[in-house]
Amino acid sequence: MSNTTFVNLCEKWAQYAPNKIAITTATESITWLDLAKRIDGLVSTLRYQNVHVGKVVCLSGRSELSLVLRYLACLQYGAVPALVANQPLEQLTAKFDTLYPPTESACVWGGIDSSSNADEYSLHSIDRGEAEQSSSQGSVKDLLAGTPIASIVFTSGSTGQPKAVVHSADHHVASAEGLLEKFRYSSSDTWLLSLPMLHVSGLAIVWRWLVTGGRLRIASGDFASDIAKVTHASLVSTQLKRIVDNGWDTRLKRVLLGAVTSRTN
Repeated sequence: MSNTTFVNLCEKWAQYAPNKIAITTATESITWLDLAKRIDGLVSTLRYQNVHVGKVVCLSGRSELSLVLRYLACLQYGAVPALVANQPLEQLTAKFDTLYPPTESACVWGGIDSSSNADEYSLHSIDRGEAEQSSSQGSVKDLLAGTPIASIVFTSGSTGQPKAVVHSADHHVASAEGLLEKFRYSSSDTWLLSLPMLHVSGLAIVWRWLVTGGRLRIASGDFASDIAKVTHASLVSTQLKRIVDNGWDTRLKRVLLGAVTSRTN
């Protein structure tokens, strides 16, 4: 079964604001209706590749348009998106052991090795043979059977083996609504996707955008250019200092700085 909360949100904006811009990049602007069509196309890719509903799909890549589209397609189709770094296969093995039962093949959508020029929309099925399960309790999917999962992200592993953290759509929506009660972000505003989606802080930007029906700006890598085109941004202190020290002219209304909100008049 597809993720009902996500489907309702996307259908809402595609139905009531089909020609409103949903996503902007350095080279294009995508309306909610166009976005819905692109997602439908990628859902067809999942079906064509025989990815079954409920299958854990590892999504690799930077926070670019392709990753956002693949993530949304998984949600619409009912696959379980696990956000992972674009890294060599041997470094992903421990994560596979957490995500899949021992004899189930892993599925990676996107590049596997950061040095690879593989198509970012390529689906890879990886036979794990008789892989040993890292947890005697079974895979994440087994433990949460019947629970709609909207994301799986991994901890940094700074104090041991990275752990899988599971969120439902309700978790993401509640987090977005909780912040937006105090942090104004309307449908006419644009939030910069400047944080990695393999961290919950990056995913939180995506879900605030979905809940609000605003605009999402995909970071181009040119920070000065990107920040001039958005009203909202999630920044670290050094980025905010660059803006202030350089006296950049911005449209910023609010900045989410760690756990602190800063407001501009």
